[in-house]
Amino acid sequence: MPLRTSSDLRRVRVEEQRNRRASASPQHRAYALVTASQNGRKLCGMNAIVVGTDGSPGAEAAVQKVIELARGTDATVHLVSAYPGSSALARLGMSAKQDPVDLRGVAYDEHRFGEAGLAVEKHVREGEPAHTILDVAAEQQADLIAVGARGFTGQRRFTLGSVPGKLAHHAQTSLLIVRND
Repeated sequence: MPLRTSSDLRRVRVEEQRNRRASASPQHRAYALVTASQNGRKLCGMNAIVVGTDGSPGAEAAVQKVIELARGTDATVHLVSAYPGSSALARLGMSAKQDPVDLRGVAYDEHRFGEAGLAVEKHVREGEPAHTILDVAAEQQADLIAVGARGFTGQRRFTLGSVPGKLAHHAQTSLLIVRND
């Protein structure tokens, strides 16, 4: 048996991996493949990507990362924004103060995805952000959820928890948490 060089061994490993992937059933194939190309990394085999946005710098970083990874693919981006529901007093008509919901950030993010050549659908719903993102991901059978790493500080984070933390515990699909530093 002749001696093999490292490039020969690498080629054999790649062929073995391809054969294993080709023979795997669809339920066991990896859908979140990241491939290297001259333009950087790209997502392959993704059908639906859910991106949570609230207009924060962390959410903007997640939008930018998904644009970089999904550009040139057939994936549909589902842009999710959640707003707080009305309080029990407001539902009874006992409270006059209602903060308006600003959706300009969602429209801007939708425009950015459109400019990148990606199909995008908006999902703006009342509710807690983590639950809303998980609901949309389940409805759309998402292959990936992407959110920013922004979190609360101090007592508020302790009592409410962070959206990325909740998603990490409860997401049934791959999760991408993007830092904006």
